[in-house]
Amino acid sequence: MTPKFVSAAVIVGILFIITFNLVGLCTAKAGMSITTIASKMSLAIPICISFIFDSKDIITPNKAIGIGLAIVAVILATFKKSNQKASGLLAVLLPAILFVSMGLTDSMVKLAQLTAVPSEYSANFSALTFGIAGIIGLAVAFSTGKSSHLKDRSTLLFGTALGIANFGSLLFFLYALNSRIASSIVFGINNVAIVVLSVAIGMIFFKEKLSAINIAGALASIISLIYLASI
Repeated sequence: MTPKFVSAAVIVGILFIITFNLVGLCTAKAGMSITTIASKMSLAIPICISFIFDSKDIITPNKAIGIGLAIVAVILATFKKSNQKASGLLAVLLPAILFVSMGLTDSMVKLAQLTAVPSEYSANFSALTFGIAGIIGLAVAFSTGKSSHLKDRSTLLFGTALGIANFGSLLFFLYALNSRIASSIVFGINNVAIVVLSVAIGMIFFKEKLSAINIAGALASIISLIYLASI
């Protein structure tokens, strides 16, 4: 492992922890809908980074249409009317900070894939990244007096399951970035697919009711997935 490889893993690991905590804080202060939109709209940042730094990823009219449709679909599918209006400076700033943080995290993964992580070392990079994130998370838990939560069996169980899922997510995301598919398309498909899956789970398991706007967004998401996959 080169110094560049380790440095990239450290940076991405730190950004993972920061973004994870920002999601929780933003949800509490600004609401779930705004948080979801801010996090998924962040796909615009890594897409721009890919166009700038990846010579193989060239913007075309078809890509512009597909990515634009994906962004619109994300907004419509996750839009919710709230009876409570978020107020205060944090409610305004946190979504913007989350947007930038999540966009930077995905961008750093892309830059790491381009400059520091050979495709055959994707698993090593993912393991090192989550190892670093885990160490930082434990250090924060002990320093803030929240280590008692670690003794709870359900916390350990679900935390481990979430960690394994996120590890697999990063690993296969790196594989996708190393594939023949343009990275800008990968980012679009990834974010829209998450939204479609979230909507489906909400409807099936939590009996969530969709508004006409959400239904339009879900349909637009499916169309954008098909369109992006065909480019």
